[in-house]
Amino acid sequence: MANEEHESEIFNRQPAIEEPTRYPRGGTDLMAAQFCKLGASFESLRTTCFWLLLRLIVSSNIIIRMIKSDLELLLPNQQGLDIRETLREEMGLFPLDTFPYEFPGREIKIDFEITEFTAICPFSDFPDFATIRLEYVPNERCIELKSLKLYINSFRNIKIFHEHVINVILEDFVKACDPLNVEIEGDFHVRGNIKTVVRASYRKQ
Repeated sequence: MANEEHESEIFNRQPAIEEPTRYPRGGTDLMAAQFCKLGASFESLRTTCFWLLLRLIVSSNIIIRMIKSDLELLLPNQQGLDIRETLREEMGLFPLDTFPYEFPGREIKIDFEITEFTAICPFSDFPDFATIRLEYVPNERCIELKSLKLYINSFRNIKIFHEHVINVILEDFVKACDPLNVEIEGDFHVRGNIKTVVRASYRKQ
């Protein structure tokens, strides 16, 4: 009897039918909100990626221009020479010394003529000779002459172009004594049938 009841139970058993997933009330709205949030996040990510890519392109262009500029400086010249000026920080120039001007407000002009200036041509490695003429109006300090002589003499082993050396002297002179104005001239000796004269000036604002 027990066996018959057991067989009847097995025979009458129906396969389980999965109930459809039922979302709680308002579940559809929640899913829509989730999708909207996901879409907003994707849009934000896309915008961020766009700006990062744009910054990368701009930075790359800047780097390319810098590399191109450096390469142009390193490219051989028409004569195939190795041109290397002495770097500013490697010059080791003697420092200019000063002393107080006891009559500030009374303008005077001071002229220097330095007839034995020597430096080295970066093209040929031959010495360049020049007469340096300098006129300045002191403000509160004057240049001490011995330091000026040693400063000028320290260019003797420096590789530098005519156009650059006059600017270097002008910058160092202004930095040392803060004059009211300065005029400087480099009268270089004839080289290859060409005479070069370089002039520069400064006026305190």
